[in-house]
Amino acid sequence: MNPAAAFGQLRALDPHHEARPGQAAMAEAVAEAVAAGRDLLVEAGTGTGKTLAYLVPALQSGKRLLIATATRQLQAQLVARDLPTALACTGRRAQVAVLKGRANYVCVHRVQRALASPPADPELRQDLYRVAEFTQITASGDRAALACVAEHSAVWPIVTSTVDNCLGAQCPAWGRCFVAAARRTALTADVVVVNHHLLLADHGVRDRWPDAGLLHGFGVVVIDEAHALAEAASAFFGHAVSSRRTAAVVDELRGLSRLAVPEGLAATELLALLRRCIDRLHLATAALWSAAQRLDPQRRLAVADLARVVPLAADVDVACERVQGLLGDGQFARDPAWAKAAETLYAMRVDLGVCLPADASHDGRVRWIEPRGGHLGLRCQPIDVADDLRRTLLAEPAVRIWTSATLCTRGTFDHAIAQLGLPADAPALRVPSPFDFGRQARLYVPTELPGPYASGRAIAVARHVGDLAMAAAGGVLALFSSTRALGEAVPLLRRSLPMTVLAQGEAPREQLLREFVDGQPALLAATLGFWHGVDLPAHVMRVVCLDKIPFPPPDDPIVQARGAQAEARGMRPFDAVSLPAAELTLRQGFGRLIRSQRHRGVVAVLDPRLVDSGYGAALVAALPPAPLVRTLAQVATFLAEGAPVWLD
Repeated sequence: MNPAAAFGQLRALDPHHEARPGQAAMAEAVAEAVAAGRDLLVEAGTGTGKTLAYLVPALQSGKRLLIATATRQLQAQLVARDLPTALACTGRRAQVAVLKGRANYVCVHRVQRALASPPADPELRQDLYRVAEFTQITASGDRAALACVAEHSAVWPIVTSTVDNCLGAQCPAWGRCFVAAARRTALTADVVVVNHHLLLADHGVRDRWPDAGLLHGFGVVVIDEAHALAEAASAFFGHAVSSRRTAAVVDELRGLSRLAVPEGLAATELLALLRRCIDRLHLATAALWSAAQRLDPQRRLAVADLARVVPLAADVDVACERVQGLLGDGQFARDPAWAKAAETLYAMRVDLGVCLPADASHDGRVRWIEPRGGHLGLRCQPIDVADDLRRTLLAEPAVRIWTSATLCTRGTFDHAIAQLGLPADAPALRVPSPFDFGRQARLYVPTELPGPYASGRAIAVARHVGDLAMAAAGGVLALFSSTRALGEAVPLLRRSLPMTVLAQGEAPREQLLREFVDGQPALLAATLGFWHGVDLPAHVMRVVCLDKIPFPPPDDPIVQARGAQAEARGMRPFDAVSLPAAELTLRQGFGRLIRSQRHRGVVAVLDPRLVDSGYGAALVAALPPAPLVRTLAQVATFLAEGAPVWLD
């Protein structure tokens, strides 16, 4: 493997390509790791060109390549831009496949079922007809290609399948299944691009059935955006049951029972018994969720909490078992839809049994009630996923390249290595960003602002965000620590600012970003999760503003459980859990702001603790070396030096 030769070829293909020492160093390290058959962690600062740095040597190796990312934006970038470039400069001919989760593909069978009984709502019905027409002309079935149906349309749950209702090979529309077609392509492709969840899901399948799964036989596995994998793994290796799910299962069973045509008296009696058992299941689930609603949401379930709901969960289990038993009768077992319903009931019983076990002591999991979208959910997740990853992903006979712009905390890989279950001496490389943060960026912490828990802080923060937007003349991405803080700030900003104020939740994410780019001067207000994958032009992204230091919520059940675990090991929970998380998030803020040599701007943190506390000084020391400024006048002066066209 000779990455340098490939990058030389790249310069011949693209005269604008600039040699980057960090990119070359990372490519050489990846090439050596692949040749030696060992894993490698690489933190590559923004602007390194890390995607080509791992693609070039991985493709040169001739091995099958699997790439897992955290965001759809990076998946799209890989397929549209980076992979074609890397293939061209390495001269390798390879079949590339993109594999997404089941919910991203239209289900032909469910579309046909919906058309048989179209919804009464005219807008929903129109969306259904658009999707039906789409199934006749699309080769991929990827819903992202159907721009005329909104991402949040209520039609998508109707026309896509889930694990609970997919009939698999028994489906009458199996020959036209887009999910199956995508999986067949992935089985033989030389390069496959997936997301973190699918990577983990495939290993989860093989954990139960070693000969199953799709994503095996790869020589190189790249986990891009690796800083997000541990959280994805915690969710994946967890279990969940929601009131929405139990209602959907009951509705599916009732719908199937109405379609059933009994043959003879015995079959009629059996069907009547089944319908009564479905009604009992409905009553049992209603009782469970009624009791769950009386528990405190978003709090770890204590022994007393479990004592209230475990007996009701046992009633649901018995009701599920009775329906399952009836579905084993020959009248039903021959029908694929009923067979799938029996599988779904079994899966729901397993999840419910893990979420609400008779004895939950010392099983390394945390359980809580989570309200979402008018429904309740029971969630159960492992506190630590290192062992799960060792058993699955790390047991794969492949070279794994773990990379991100933010993998280190306090200058070391120790935190990431522990989270991911890697050996303590795992090879690692840190490649700094090539950007001149001293010239391109400033860190702004106001001199006078109430602390996070002071009275009147919400109004003071909103006013300061508005003052900052005026000083910057737009181009502000304001990120709030909660939806409540966001909701309090937006009306105040709209009343005070003579510019467009966009808010998360009022339109689909991509639409908001387009309006932010096209509608400058403007301010976009959102919560922290919104910024993942955001890559905006230099003239637009001028200020990233955080309302406070982005510590994880102290009342989050997972955070509490990890803190308790750290304390049991003799560590301070704040040092072991909260500080590393805040550092990574703050560093990602600089990564969202400075995307190229043309970007210049300000990361504003409206939290005096960043300069007034000892841990604040440690956080600042871990950030890129942007000078600290304390006044709006300094912000305005700095930004005026690179003012965009609309300020002329």
